[in-house]
This record gives sequence, C-alpha cells and structure tokens, in this order.
Amino acid sequence: MGQVKLGGACCWPGQAVVDGTCRGIPNCPSGFRSKAEQCELEPCEKGRVRASDRMTCCWPGQGATEGVCRGIPSGCPPNYDVVGEACSNERYLKRLAAERRATEERQRAQRARERREREAREAELRREQEEQRNRELERQRQEEARREAARAQEQRKREQHLAEQAMHREAAWQKRRQELVWTPALLPGLTGPAPSDGDGDMPLLYELAYGTGSNDDGSHQRLAIGLRMYSWAEIAASFSYSWGDYHFEDPDKGRSLVPIPWTAFGGDFQLGVPLVSWPRLGLADFSVFNLSAGTYLQYGFVTPEQNLDGEFQAAVGGYLSERLWLVDGLFVGGDVRLPFNSNAIARTQLSVFIGLGGPDRAAMESAYREDN
Repeated sequence: MGQVKLGGACCWPGQAVVDGTCRGIPNCPSGFRSKAEQCELEPCEKGRVRASDRMTCCWPGQGATEGVCRGIPSGCPPNYDVVGEACSNERYLKRLAAERRATEERQRAQRARERREREAREAELRREQEEQRNRELERQRQEEARREAARAQEQRKREQHLAEQAMHREAAWQKRRQELVWTPALLPGLTGPAPSDGDGDMPLLYELAYGTGSNDDGSHQRLAIGLRMYSWAEIAASFSYSWGDYHFEDPDKGRSLVPIPWTAFGGDFQLGVPLVSWPRLGLADFSVFNLSAGTYLQYGFVTPEQNLDGEFQAAVGGYLSERLWLVDGLFVGGDVRLPFNSNAIARTQLSVFIGLGGPDRAAMESAYREDN
C-alpha cells in the first residue's frame, strides 16, 4: 500500500533501512499523511467511511473497485440526499443559500426600516427643534412687542406729564403776569448836579444806583445810571443792566423749585407831575419836599435760559416818587414802581435814593422870595 521493498524490508518512500528497520521521515503517497516515521491513511471526509479495501473512502453501503466507489449509498449524512451513486448536499446548500439570502434580505429590510425610523426620528426631532425655535422667536417677538408697547406707553405718559406740566407752568406764568409780584429793591443812589443853563432853574441831576431783592418768585438785581430833572414836571431817563432768576416747578423733580436765570439790558423813561410840593406848591424844582406821580416806560433785551415771552420785552407802569432835602447838598428820595404787566424787566420795586450835591438852601430860599 504504497511501500517499497528496500534491503529485505518494506519501507515508505524516502526512508532507509538501518539494522533491518525502516528509518527516516517518509515521503507519504497520496491519501496518506506523515506521522513520526510512519505514513497513515488520512481520515475520510465527513460522512464517508472506509470501503472493503480499507483504503477508499466511500459513502456508507458502497464498495470500492480499484479505488472507485460503486453502488447506491445505503445512507447519507444529515442534510445530504442520495443522488445516483453519491450523496449530495447541493439541495441543502441551495436551501442554506436561499435562507441566507432571505436572512440577508430581512436584515437589509430591517436595516432599511431602522434607517427610515431613525431618519423619521431625526426629522421629528428637527421639526420639534424648529418648532421650539419658532416658539422661542415668537415669544421673543411678543416680549419685545410688550416692551415696546410699555416704552411707548411710558413715553406717552411722560409726554402727557410734560404737557400737563407745561400747561401748569404756562398757567402759573400767566398768573404771575396778572398779579403784582413785589420784589423790594433798595437802590441807594449817588446823585449830584449836572451842567444846566446856570440860572438856578430846573436843576439837572445824575444818578448812579444799584439794588437787589428777592422772594419766593425769584430774585432781581439792577444797576442803573441816568439823569433826573425837576421843575413843573419830573423827567428821568436811565440806562440799566438787570439780572436775576425765576423759580419754576421741575416736572422731573416733583414740586422742587428750579431757578431759571435771566439777564437784561435796556433803558427806561419816566415822566410825572408833582402832587405835593413845599414850600412851592405844585412845583418840583427848589422845593424842600416834593411828592410826584406819573408813568414810566421800560424796555430791554432779555436772554434767559427759558423765556416764555420772547427775547425783547417792554413794560409800562405807574410810579410814585418822593424827594426831601435835609440839609445843603444832602437829600433822600424814593420811587415805588407798579408795572401794569409782569415779566423779567417789569418788577414791582421800592427804590430809595440818598442824594449828594444839588442846589443849596440859600439858592432855594432866594428863588422862593423872588417868586413871592
């Protein structure tokens, strides 16, 4: 069975005889495998068995003729079918392939279904996220709209409040215009004789005066220089610079009074007649005491921070004037001005003058004797 005669012994190809024994690794023929220094038959394939020749692997029930299996198998391994003189698992393999294809198809379908379900879940998640973003954007838009409406309402309230305050302020201003607001002003004046015709009549005096005063309505200060003439009439003209402030309620600070500053420069003209004169009744010149009444016109250019009457202002009013000679070269006088209107340059004023200079007592007495 594949061995060769060698030196009186049967050995496998590739062996040598040593002391009458086959030694060495053999070169086993087909159907055999090497095991140590021997060759043994390879095991039959699955389901096959040794035939009657004890070498050929055939299906059960078959015989071997010259190494070829003959006969109908009496039995085949599981999953094998008798096909002619052989056992075949072709049908089984086809079934396995079909089952495998079916399994693969089911798996592909399962994967496709899972992919569709995953894509559906992802699409649903994206839709929910988009809806959530849209709801958040809508909430933000509504919140912004509410804030804008609140701001607009607050702005309307503020504008309404300011309008009411402006109306209140305008009403208060008009009320001030209709009422006499007393601002006592002590105006000490430096007066003296000015050049005249030299005959002692109608003395012409200059005046330099400063005064200040204030009350809850505001403050008023005035600096003036002018000329005053006494005779059968009292005539005075002056240039002045005035400044002060008005008090208003600030709408942003409750009822607290806020000063609104102003300045003015201008002039005024005063004309009056003597009411009581002594010792020359009805005449102002050379009288020891004289009380006159008349009217005055005052104008000025006003530059306040907030002026409801415009920049140019004028005032008309009445006045009462008094002058008393004390001794030679010294007299006192005073004015009370009552404006017919009330604005920055028109204030109710009390003015007191202290005069130095002017005609002496002897000239007045001489003039009096000549007239009587």
